[in-house]
Amino acid sequence: MDQGSIALEDLQHRLSSRSRRAWVWAVCDQRADASARLLNALLVIGPQPISWSERSWVYSACTFVAATVSAGRIASVFSDGRQQLKVGGLEMSFEPTRQVSCQRQPSSSRYKGVLQPYSCDFFTLTTTNREQASSPQGYLVGQGDTPSFPSFESAFSAFFFDDFTVTGTRSPALGEIVTCIADERARIRRIKVGPASIGVWLSGSSLRDAFLELNGVDYRSIVEVSGREHVVMPLPSGLPMDAWLWLKHGLEWLDYRPLMTWGGQLSPDIGFEQPRDAAAELEQLAAQGEGPQLEYKGKLPDTDHEKRGAFRTVVAFANGDGGKVLFGVDDDGVICGLSGEPDKERERLTNLVRDLVSPAPACKIDVQSIDGRTIIILDVTANRGTLHALTMHRNKPEYFVRRDATTFYARPDEIEAVLTERD
Repeated sequence: MDQGSIALEDLQHRLSSRSRRAWVWAVCDQRADASARLLNALLVIGPQPISWSERSWVYSACTFVAATVSAGRIASVFSDGRQQLKVGGLEMSFEPTRQVSCQRQPSSSRYKGVLQPYSCDFFTLTTTNREQASSPQGYLVGQGDTPSFPSFESAFSAFFFDDFTVTGTRSPALGEIVTCIADERARIRRIKVGPASIGVWLSGSSLRDAFLELNGVDYRSIVEVSGREHVVMPLPSGLPMDAWLWLKHGLEWLDYRPLMTWGGQLSPDIGFEQPRDAAAELEQLAAQGEGPQLEYKGKLPDTDHEKRGAFRTVVAFANGDGGKVLFGVDDDGVICGLSGEPDKERERLTNLVRDLVSPAPACKIDVQSIDGRTIIILDVTANRGTLHALTMHRNKPEYFVRRDATTFYARPDEIEAVLTERD
């Protein structure tokens, strides 16, 4: 299942069938007494996470703790009624709801703040008192070598994700327990695309019965892995358009990679032997049509109406999974080009981003030319827990999100999701 929901009993069964330990981060709203209430927890079952260390940060209003717990012990407390989760000698109470949302992610991707080398299943359950949970207020001052922070949010980000940035830190989702279970059967480690073939490096214990499938617009190929950790697939006419590579077993995928900037994104473990054909990639982006992470604009905006239409989308990208805005491509995907001087148009776009989006998002601006037509690509980085606003009027910030290929005003629950979701 790529996404959906399961019953609490199903998650309990998944955990009870595993003999591995879990790497746990947790925070409760009391120091260390019997009434300590679990506020948030992240449990990773799989290889040891990067920068893992067992530790605790104790403050007057809350306690953070990171320690290992057996998967079987976790399974025993994922059941009906009030439960006690013991982590590093600290007991925290919670009462789970019966429904659990699930999301499967490929290897080398980041979800819920977790970057894992294997494909992972993420299970998110909430507690029955979620609505009553509130963040500790005021400064968190640590004794001795425990670090101090101006807010609970900045302490949470530092403890759970090793992000010590204080400015613009997000509010975590309270009353939420996320369990990440790594699928260590097989994974894609590296891909190198050449002029006539594609090399794929694999690892895992279930490669013998696995298949690699290359699926593109004008070429498709399936190769039996047969236990090999390096597979070479021919490309008779080069890499096909809109190509995806699937590592699969039976009716399920073990791992996958989009191979051509699908939705404006390309995995960093994909390499190219020959120089990238920027013009061909731009033409492919223009041909694929607008989507969740891609928008076309025929020109740089001049009027307030045009600025609003363009930068509400930039805000939505910054509040979500990122995306590209192609200036010089009309709504039908026709590359019409920009009329001004490229350097001046680039500078004008830079100033527009700075003036109209607050805080300014992390982004990259690239100027390209095809047959004498100038196109500027604004590549907006995915949300990092900071809420961005359109500021056409300084005293009236507006918040937007992207759904499919359309930009909408953000609902209160979507604003909360922006602040609590991590890339």
